[in-house]
Amino acid sequence: METLIARNLKYLEGVIAVTILSPVVDRMGWSFSQPRGAVGGPLGDDGRLRDLYLKDNPHYDGMFTLPVLWDEKTNVIVNNDAPDIVRMFGVAFNDLIPSKATKNVKSLDFFPGDERTQNRIRRWTDYIDTASMAIYRAGYAQTQLEHDAAVKEVFAVLDKVDTQLRGSPFLLGRSTFSEADLRLYAFLIPFDAVFYALFKCNFKSIRNDYPNIHDFLRNLYWGRPAFRDATHFDHIKEHYYGSHQTLNPTRIAPLGPVHFILPYDSKHSPEKLLSHILL
Repeated sequence: METLIARNLKYLEGVIAVTILSPVVDRMGWSFSQPRGAVGGPLGDDGRLRDLYLKDNPHYDGMFTLPVLWDEKTNVIVNNDAPDIVRMFGVAFNDLIPSKATKNVKSLDFFPGDERTQNRIRRWTDYIDTASMAIYRAGYAQTQLEHDAAVKEVFAVLDKVDTQLRGSPFLLGRSTFSEADLRLYAFLIPFDAVFYALFKCNFKSIRNDYPNIHDFLRNLYWGRPAFRDATHFDHIKEHYYGSHQTLNPTRIAPLGPVHFILPYDSKHSPEKLLSHILL
């Protein structure tokens, strides 16, 4: 999700085409079949992600992961690492950004060059990675002790993040939007709708127990179409509840929540809050 948001923020929709795969992963992996909301890719509607990897390298024996940055002219995989792709979108295509974009768009760098800022970004993305891995350990735990330990690890990170966001719209401060914020948004946007129930991480919820994280998500989702357009809650639910058969053998997804992300009332103005940094 973070790569798609980065593409949108940099106005690269006319430069980088997007293929959205089927949200449900079966034993053969990701497929290019087109249920509601999916967009066919370079192999048509019947291919699989593994076929794309093998088209690039017939001897490839690694994992068939997303995202993939694919060169349509040379039929090769340019990159399959989300942080690398985000950083590329931040600087590598600036000459191709349309003239309608503002100076803020062209200067928006998700991984700024000074070492101190990069170290701070790495520190927060490490925390996010820790919580992300702990979420899966909690869901797939085989003992109560394993589950409890993983859940505590998840919420220790969320406590830290919520404190960091107190009085600031972004992890690195009011004027610095970075890769860390993209990663945090992509990690936490499924929390209340999926992780809370499916992975049994119901010790706290974002909307009821983490006011600063909740505002962070709402500010970005409601305040910037780049985030909202890249966030497909129907696909998120289909992916998790349909792909993790060990946790959900019936593949039945809960009907709720009524609001995947709560709307703002008249007292909030995400547009005003974000206007100085994300134009």
